[in-house]
Amino acid sequence: MRFEQYGTRMKTSTFKLILAAAIIAGAMTTGAAGLDDSSVIVVGTVIDQQDSPVVGATVTVSADGGVLGAQATDSLGRFLLQFHADRRRDLSVDVSSVGFARTRTMLVVSGDTARVRIQLQTESVPLGSMTIVPTREFAVPGTRIAAEELRRVSRQALVPTNPVGAIRNPEVVRVGSAHSSRIRVFGSSPAYHLNGLPIGADPDHYGMFHVLPSSTIDRLELNLYGTDVSRATPSSTELVTPVRFGTHRTGELSVSTIEATGTASIGTDRWFALGAVRKSVLDKLVTRLDIHSNRQTLPPTNFQDISLYAGLRLSPTLRLFVDQYHVQDFLSYQVDSYVADGFVDTYQHSARHYGAIRLQADRGSLQLVGGIAVHDSFEEYSASPDSESDRSRLAIDLDYKRTSAIATIRGDYLWRSWRLTAGLDDETVYRRSINLRQRNWNFLSPFASSNNPYIYQQGLNELYGSFSRDDNERNSAAYAAVEWQRDGWRVEAGLRGQSFDHLGDKTSLLHRVSLSGAIAGDLRARLFEGTFAENPAGNVLEPYQVIVYDWLSDLAPIRSRLVSVSLQYSFLTGTAFLRSVKSLPVLTPDFSRIDEKTGQPIDGFLSARSDGAALYRGVTVSIEKRDLLGDRFGLQASYAYTHSERSQEALRYPDDLDSPHRLRVQADYRMDRDISFGVEFAARSGYPYTPFGTASPATKSSLYSPDYYESQAAQINSERFPSSISLNVFGEVRIKRGALFFSVANVTNRANPIISTASGYIHDAGIMPTIGYRLTF
Repeated sequence: MRFEQYGTRMKTSTFKLILAAAIIAGAMTTGAAGLDDSSVIVVGTVIDQQDSPVVGATVTVSADGGVLGAQATDSLGRFLLQFHADRRRDLSVDVSSVGFARTRTMLVVSGDTARVRIQLQTESVPLGSMTIVPTREFAVPGTRIAAEELRRVSRQALVPTNPVGAIRNPEVVRVGSAHSSRIRVFGSSPAYHLNGLPIGADPDHYGMFHVLPSSTIDRLELNLYGTDVSRATPSSTELVTPVRFGTHRTGELSVSTIEATGTASIGTDRWFALGAVRKSVLDKLVTRLDIHSNRQTLPPTNFQDISLYAGLRLSPTLRLFVDQYHVQDFLSYQVDSYVADGFVDTYQHSARHYGAIRLQADRGSLQLVGGIAVHDSFEEYSASPDSESDRSRLAIDLDYKRTSAIATIRGDYLWRSWRLTAGLDDETVYRRSINLRQRNWNFLSPFASSNNPYIYQQGLNELYGSFSRDDNERNSAAYAAVEWQRDGWRVEAGLRGQSFDHLGDKTSLLHRVSLSGAIAGDLRARLFEGTFAENPAGNVLEPYQVIVYDWLSDLAPIRSRLVSVSLQYSFLTGTAFLRSVKSLPVLTPDFSRIDEKTGQPIDGFLSARSDGAALYRGVTVSIEKRDLLGDRFGLQASYAYTHSERSQEALRYPDDLDSPHRLRVQADYRMDRDISFGVEFAARSGYPYTPFGTASPATKSSLYSPDYYESQAAQINSERFPSSISLNVFGEVRIKRGALFFSVANVTNRANPIISTASGYIHDAGIMPTIGYRLTF
């Protein structure tokens, strides 16, 4: 799709999709109204003893010994069965699921719809690992990771308690190291949510450790190929903490050469509390062992975080939850400089405090969820040469503070084969302050792909050598969707309206449409099409964010459209996708702002404009087979081909994280129930980077011309790093109530981009072993 035609086509396609959705809804309604009078619908929810939904439970409805219908529960524990039966007949509803006692409930149907809520009792079952996928939902492997699997896979990674380390999908690109927790999908970071409330983009410790340990996560849900209207971004990462009502007192201690984590949980049938404390260990080992290194790949970060969660059952249908976490992070290291004489000293300090109150009500067919959260963050970043003579020409000192309140409410109503959803989101930034002092810096973080000085760096020095801003902001959204399910097929369509307080273009009307179900036998498919709008003001250390904040009132939301088609047959899954983006903020020179006499730029020469665009397209293939050699051997393999490019006016160049080819193969072997080990091989194309500029104009006045600008801009990401290959070995040995685990990782990464990416240099840290022990009590 041509970028210049995107806006017109989007408006036309939106109207057509809304019209099509209305026609489909009308046809479905007519069909529903025309059902035979003997048609009966049984709608229900299956929960466990902690009132959490039971996913993939088998529900069977029978009468007089004959089965009338069967189905598996979805991700919310719900089921809907429709069949022909005598409305005065007694029905039996049988529910079974691994780990629970089989339950039978008698049901008397007096009308056309019967509703039931079934609670299962825990029952130990001596089985090996088993994966159950609900038949009513299209589930791509690796997009829904349950607690035990999440912790097991996390222990295989470099950081044993990093839940994001368990994400191994081929379409996910990691920023920097292959073990980084900074991930990108289609060129942007997925929005992170904790129990339904947003917690920001990249909530981690300097890019390697997620702020929430995996020991406090019940499941991770990764939406890759399009989200519903309740989410603002095309991809999202949902972190859900456990609901542990019921009398218990448990704990876990995990200690490794990277970090130490203690987790405890206590509760009764009325309330529960779950908490975790984590502290870095690597920085202590580096100091104690007196390891001398420029630490370009894995600096010895010093961090600590505390997570606390609690729940209170106010009534059988009403529950109250409290979530909070508190994070401190210090990072200091020194790297060789290719620009300065000697070394560059880098320091980063960040702190985050998050607290939320959630209320959940289940009134039969109506489910209501509401929450309020407060998020306070601080970030300080500085870098300068250790040589006094170089500090005057290369230095940065930045601090950023932000306090915001988030409110959300959502309602789901079930009626026959339909589900109606509506909700409101609101984020108010009460305080936001930016203070920057810089020289010859282009405002990129140490994780950026290229850190060359900007073409017109002198202009940046004059405009933003010293910059301060204090403001506030409010962004809101309202959405509504309708979902229809029948005979294994699910259709969902919705609209979302968003408003951005500070932007020049303040409102956006968006749509989402998805269709999923079984085509034939084991062959399942999912089709998605939707539009999205995002605020260009993100993390202050993202490219040119300081300038973006300065020009917010002149910018538009970043608008994108995503189309994806996924097919799943047995253990094989494939997806094709296309995402087009427009209104990206870019730093733009205005050559009309040149003094005719001196040939030098005047005020207004540099500005941020929503003139950028991007295109992402590709295919992915995944194989997941866990039952080879009598369930002892498991194999996972994936390949992704992607094309990622950005454009600005007539310029086109590869995206910073464009990696056309990515291959990953992992093999696991379980000797017995106590000993397991495996190996992971990963390879990808090298990321692009921008080399040092080579053109030298004859006169200073020729610097400020379109020809010179285009000649320099043509070098953006014109070179590519060598391919990256890593081989990791991991294993685990269970010892009574604990487990000894280890990982030997080949950590390959470029040198710190602050001073080296223009040379195309790659730093290989070689072998990075991790060993640890986990004890449960």
